[in-house]
Amino acid sequence: KGGGQWERALRLLEEMQEKRGIEPNVVTYSAVIGALWAAGQQSKAVEVFQGCCATHYEDLEPVTVLSIGKLDFHGHSLAVSCAAMQSLVDHVCAHGGAGGAGRAGLLVITGKGLHSPGEPVLREGVREFVATTLGLEVQEVPSNPGCFRLEL
Repeated sequence: KGGGQWERALRLLEEMQEKRGIEPNVVTYSAVIGALWAAGQQSKAVEVFQGCCATHYEDLEPVTVLSIGKLDFHGHSLAVSCAAMQSLVDHVCAHGGAGGAGRAGLLVITGKGLHSPGEPVLREGVREFVATTLGLEVQEVPSNPGCFRLEL
């Protein structure tokens, strides 16, 4: 969980898929992404996310997100949420804007943090990642602190 065994987590994932014919599930992928993220291996975490996104994180898949205009992180870990944000931004950059149509508004839903022990985890963590790492402006929604808007 602290990321100290990220290499082992990747090896086990590969072994499941290649040697044993076991299809990893969303729990497996979330654990691997979390281990990579905690170890500072964000690019590898994004690669893993992108590799399983269409089958295990359909609601976070960039084309789907852009078509509905919202990204809902309820039920996802901070690591998976940040990997999904990075993947979305990479997709938009690679395709010349949101669906090739220029800038698009996106509603990002993190929740208010009512189910987090102590301080809200997703609400604060995703905002910090978006502003600091991605360099995007977080536009607060005054009527709902559990979400914010982005222009992509």
